[in-house]
Amino acid sequence: ELIVIISMVGILSSIALVNLSSSWSKSRLLSTTRSLENWLNQQRSYAKTHNLTCLISIDPINKRVSSAKYASGTMEPCIPSSTGSTIDVFDISEKFGQDGDKLRLEMEPPIDSSHNQGGILFSLQGLSQNHQLVSQEGSNQKSDGELELRLVHPDLQTVRCVRIISPIGMIRDGRKDQSQSECRYDKTN
Repeated sequence: ELIVIISMVGILSSIALVNLSSSWSKSRLLSTTRSLENWLNQQRSYAKTHNLTCLISIDPINKRVSSAKYASGTMEPCIPSSTGSTIDVFDISEKFGQDGDKLRLEMEPPIDSSHNQGGILFSLQGLSQNHQLVSQEGSNQKSDGELELRLVHPDLQTVRCVRIISPIGMIRDGRKDQSQSECRYDKTN
């Protein structure tokens, strides 16, 4: 009887551990997405209040989003860094934590292949515009002025999204299930 009880406790514990691990990853993905949304809003707000134009560069391969003053000739960060860094960087893998290397950063529209950087410009009026991005042709084409970043984890069914709408600079986070074709921004839990 004791062996049967120990076996049952072991089975139940492993089921609970798998569910807890999935729930933990989901929470970290939501937290990372919300942190990215807040970081982008902070960059936009800083550009607006300090009469700057900030270039938000997106690097899907290294899973990094960076900010620098646009057209200043130098790579000065838009927001002065307390570390003395020459650029302000949001590292998605680092923010996600454990298993951050599994996380993928996708964007729509993609970066123009003739340029090594692309993303969005936040201007001093609080407006934004796409910068060196390519619109996809076909049925999945995004409307002009819309940039969507997607955080995808292979172990999760949920994909988290951040959308920046130009020229008004509105930033929203959303989600989609693997079965859906587009992100939904009406429910974000």
